[in-house]
This record gives sequence, C-alpha cells and structure tokens, in this order.
Amino acid sequence: MVNAYSNNKFHIEGYVSGVREYCPGRVANVTVAVDMGKDKDENTRPKQYIQTKSFVPASYRLLKKGMRVSIEGHVAPNKYEKNGEMIYTIDLVDDYITFMNMKTHVKSPEKNAEM
Repeated sequence: MVNAYSNNKFHIEGYVSGVREYCPGRVANVTVAVDMGKDKDENTRPKQYIQTKSFVPASYRLLKKGMRVSIEGHVAPNKYEKNGEMIYTIDLVDDYITFMNMKTHVKSPEKNAEM
C-alpha cells in the first residue's frame, strides 16, 4: 500500500512545551520547542515553537511538558467559513510520535491519517 502523503511530510525534534486537548479523547494541539542553534552574540539557544495537531489517542495523556519527542507527520490544508469569509489554514498533523527518552513511539490511527 502506497502512502498518499509520501511527498508531503515533516519531521521535527524538540521538547514539548504544551499539550491542549480540544476534542476530548480525539484531538490535541501539541506545541514543540525546537532548538534553532546558537545565537551569534551570546551562548543562548533561541527556540522556535511549532504547533501540531495530534489524532494520536494517547498523546494528551502521555505527553508532558519538557519531554523530548520526535514527531513525523504530514501537512494538511484546511478551510472553513467564519462570518461569511473563507479562512484558509495549514495544519501539521502528527502521524508518529516518538518519545526520545523512552525509545518508543505511538502511531496515529489509520482512519484519521487521511485528514
């Protein structure tokens, strides 16, 4: 079986900075702090915060702030109407979440991987 998203993938590694469930037991927003390398002027390491959408049922219960994770997924365009105007968005949808400290991963259910 060929993955429909084989050319539409992303991979990020970083530390969980927040998890917010917005559809109980089904969907959570996962925010990951990604290291952008050393700053030229100081020894600080600037971060970029990337928000993904997780359909992995266990993500809300298992992910905690500060955990190191690797997330693979696909980019999903989305549109909806608000106040008579069409709003277009791009969602980063998790397919796999690997817990770097535990060396395990969870996979998104196949039925939701197409969203």
